[in-house]
Amino acid sequence: MKAYYLSFNISAVTVKNLFCLWIWIIISVNSFSQSPAGTWKTIDDNTGKEQSYVRIYETKSGNLQEK
Repeated sequence: MKAYYLSFNISAVTVKNLFCLWIWIIISVNSFSQSPAGTWKTIDDNTGKEQSYVRIYETKSGNLQEK
């Protein structure tokens, strides 16, 4: 049985691409961890006009509540 070995020649372009991929992954993970807390505008489905604003906030225990 013959053994085959792969040799990799990592160029500067490959290192740059890997670095960009790594940065993109970190940014993506951080964007998924955002909280829905904040002020939200409700819109009427029939008219498309604003109805009200809802404030969602996080309590000290980590629960979400609205005002």
